[in-house]
Amino acid sequence: EGMYYHGRGDQLLRQPTFNSSLFGGASAALNFSVNNPFLTDQARQTLTQAGYSTFRLSRANLDLADVTGYSENDLYRGVLGASSDFKLGGRDYQAEIALTYGRNDFVDYNQAINQQNFVNAVNVGRNAAGEIVCTTTPTVLATPGFAPVADAACRPLNLFGQGVASREALNYVIQDVTATSRFEQFVLNANFGGSPFDIFGNPVGFNAGFEHRQEKASFTPDSFQQRGLGRSVAIAPVSGKYTLNEVFGEVLVPLIQPQNDIFIHSMEVFGRGRYVNNTVNGNFFSWAAGGSIEPIRDIRIRANYTKSFRAPSVVELFSPITNTFTTVTDYCSPGNRNAGPVPDIRNRNCTAFLSRYPNATPLAAASATVPGRSGGNPNLQNEEASSYDIGIILQPRFVPGLTISADYLNIKLRQPIANLTVAQIGSGCFDNPSFNADDPANGNAFCSQIRRDATGQVISDPANPAVNSGFVNGLRYDFEGLQGEIDYRTRLNGLKLPGTLSIGGFVYFQGKRLIDITGVAPARSDGIVGDPQWQGQARIRYRNESWGVSTFVNYTGQQLTSR
Repeated sequence: EGMYYHGRGDQLLRQPTFNSSLFGGASAALNFSVNNPFLTDQARQTLTQAGYSTFRLSRANLDLADVTGYSENDLYRGVLGASSDFKLGGRDYQAEIALTYGRNDFVDYNQAINQQNFVNAVNVGRNAAGEIVCTTTPTVLATPGFAPVADAACRPLNLFGQGVASREALNYVIQDVTATSRFEQFVLNANFGGSPFDIFGNPVGFNAGFEHRQEKASFTPDSFQQRGLGRSVAIAPVSGKYTLNEVFGEVLVPLIQPQNDIFIHSMEVFGRGRYVNNTVNGNFFSWAAGGSIEPIRDIRIRANYTKSFRAPSVVELFSPITNTFTTVTDYCSPGNRNAGPVPDIRNRNCTAFLSRYPNATPLAAASATVPGRSGGNPNLQNEEASSYDIGIILQPRFVPGLTISADYLNIKLRQPIANLTVAQIGSGCFDNPSFNADDPANGNAFCSQIRRDATGQVISDPANPAVNSGFVNGLRYDFEGLQGEIDYRTRLNGLKLPGTLSIGGFVYFQGKRLIDITGVAPARSDGIVGDPQWQGQARIRYRNESWGVSTFVNYTGQQLTSR
């Protein structure tokens, strides 16, 4: 089989670049003389009468570059396989082999400000003919810390008003940029199974096999971004891959079947195992064991225990480190320092922090975004889970077509992979019982992910972003729940009607979902908005050979905004 897909996505919300007193570096406010040739006579007169010879300009550069842009992707997938049924020693066996290849190519298109060209274009004067031109010797340097260079292609850029810049100037300072990403997967799977012998006259089944899987990803920005010619740091290309080799097997042993004609209707047990070698994070053995018993044909009890894992995905491991803009909560402000999951812990940590940095609040980064970075983590470990479930199925023979089931499920997940937000990082710093009061800016590993200056303020530097976030291994998820289902199907011959009527539904109760990523005040999400404790569905279906109709009623229980 084969498949091809092409798609396009457009960012509907536009994030401009800035030149503002709230930022530093290339995004800082601009300085101008009142004699700047782009300034109107009215504005020049107003400033002069107020006693100003220079002034600062802050603006959101909505008219300079579309930094959001759009993306296109192309998906390719192909599968080739073969299977065979055969006999060996008079017993039935099956074998199959399959090859799968998939690739997804993304191209991101947007724009950036060419920082050196911007510097050249905003430092202007007049030539001997009275024309406005770019100059390397302005009366007032418009871009503190950045000097203009001579460039015959430079066109003066007017920033005094939105949309007033000439097309020639815009073409000079705006750069179209692209970045390409590729995700690839190759899988070879071969397995062999059958029934080599019987126990008590019941055929024992097995399946064994091998799987080889390779996943690769790459991200390649264009040369403009790699050279750091815009307002962000230089963005290096990144790529990564891992290979999995797995050996697996399972066996099903029907100890008792109805034809054995003993006091138990049926009983069977099973076992499964999988050994995995991962070139990134080593080896792991997962397994499961369980079974079922039917004391009478109307009642079946089932249970199993599983030890499993999930390897980090190529996205979680190798996603490129990207530049972001983010705010940082001021956890130590007067209104916040006595709040948090455990107010005494936050207050204690903030007291130590403000003792060292008394001017750290109010925090400028709480009201204006600062540059940050986020991306993958090649040091991630496997998620590991232990789970068990117990259930019962009722199929009373005196009500043909009726099935009722109920199951209890318990899961304990360790080292869950999470993509930490800046808010979680900030809370992990100030709400953490582990905090070094002698070095409060680096009180723990989370504090160190938000770098601060000598006053305790978050550094705003696009060339070296101070806020770092991304994927980590957390501590634990714990879950338990119950699910019940009922289904009744019957033909309507007794009513002299054709077709089949089905009536059924399910109910789900989530007893607990405990999430603990950073070790700060583990929180239960069950019952919170988006994670209801109670869910259910009722359904009615009628079908015959010509047509059918279905009706569903869904129920979602009460949800709280917080616990």
